[in-house]
Amino acid sequence: MAMAQMKLPLFKPPILTGKYLSRVLKSRWLTTGPVTEKFRLAVARHFDVDPGRIALAGRATAIWQAILDYYALDFKEKKNVVYIAEHTFTGMKQAIGHAGLSRTNIDDADIVVLTDIGGRSWIEPVPPARPYLLIHDACHSWQLANVNAHFTIFSCYPTKFVPGAEGGVAICSDSTIAHEIELRVSSGLPAPGCIEPICVGREYHMTDVQAALNIEALERSEKYQAELNQSWERLARCCARKKIEYRFMSAPHYLFQLPLKNTDSVVHLQIFLRSEGIESGWHFPPLPLITLPLFPEMSETSCCRIIDTIRRWRRK
Repeated sequence: MAMAQMKLPLFKPPILTGKYLSRVLKSRWLTTGPVTEKFRLAVARHFDVDPGRIALAGRATAIWQAILDYYALDFKEKKNVVYIAEHTFTGMKQAIGHAGLSRTNIDDADIVVLTDIGGRSWIEPVPPARPYLLIHDACHSWQLANVNAHFTIFSCYPTKFVPGAEGGVAICSDSTIAHEIELRVSSGLPAPGCIEPICVGREYHMTDVQAALNIEALERSEKYQAELNQSWERLARCCARKKIEYRFMSAPHYLFQLPLKNTDSVVHLQIFLRSEGIESGWHFPPLPLITLPLFPEMSETSCCRIIDTIRRWRRK
C-alpha cells in the first residue's frame, strides 16, 4: 500500500494555550477592559515606550483608517496627498479613498507611508525631508525601524511574528494623538456614559478576548522569530546548493519567496506544488513572486523536498 503523501502547510503559528483567555472567560467580561490594558503595557515593555503612546484596535487597517479620519480635514482641499507603495495591502489603499483623499507620488505627498510588507528588500524611494506625516507600516516586523515616523503600525495575525487573535497596534508620536486615534477606532465617545459621539467612530476596538491571546503570542514571539529565521536559512542554503534563485529578505525573516518570470508562472507553480502536497502563496497584489512554506522546525529534508519539487517543475 502506498504511503500517504506528507503535506507541508504554508504557515504554522505557535500553539497558544489560552492561559490568559481562561481568566477572561471566567470573568464574563469579554469586550474592552482590564486585559486590553495589560496588552497595552506588554507592548510598551516590548518597545520600551510610554504606554500612553500606544493605540490599540481590532485590526491594524482600522488604525490606519482612524489616522486618516483624524487628519483628513487638513487635506480635504488638496487633490493628491498620500504616497503608499503599490505592493502594499489592498485595504490600506482603499482606506485612502474612503477618507476622501487620493494617492500621489512621493515628491508631492504630504502623507508618506513606508511599508515592510514582504520584507524590507523592496526599494522604497527616499521620502521628502519632512513630510507632514510619515507613517511606518511595520506589518510583520514588529520593529521600530524609523525613529522619525509619526506612527508605526503593527499587526497581530497568524502569519505575523505576533500570531495572536487579530488586532492592530500603533506607536504614536505622543499620548494625545494616541488617545485621539483610539477614540476614532472605538465608538467616538469621549467618556463612558456619553450618548452623542464627538467624532466618527468605527467600533473596531480591541477586545479582552483578543488581548488575552495577543499577550501570550507576544510572549512567544521572540522564540517564534528565532525558529523562523533558522528555517529561512535552511531553505536559503538548499536553494544555493540547487542553484535556485531566491529573494533576499532582511532579518527578521518572515516569508521565503522565489522570483519567477511572470504571474502566469506563479499560478502554474502554485498548482504543481499543491499537487505535491506543498501549500504556497501568491503575493498580493499579483507580482511574479511565490511564497514557499516557512514555519518553525523545518528540517533540511523538508526544505530540500520543496526545492527539488520546484526543480522538477522547471524541467517540465
